[in-house]
Amino acid sequence: MKAARRAATDPRVRGKAKEVYQTQVQPKLTETSQELRKDWQEQASQTKPSENPMRFAGRMTGRMKKRLRGDE
Repeated sequence: MKAARRAATDPRVRGKAKEVYQTQVQPKLTETSQELRKDWQEQASQTKPSENPMRFAGRMTGRMKKRLRGDE
């Protein structure tokens, strides 16, 4: 626990973490959120969430599972 606390307060470690986040994590999150928004809107046009929320949720879950497996 002490080592983790020490690493978290080390300016070099914090700088490297910030760099990794900005160059690798944040761009991927932005791309993924845009893809998810597109999928959400597409699925909402096919299955009205206000009329059948369970079907909508099930189909979105299926899309997410396919994306995570790499089927899409």
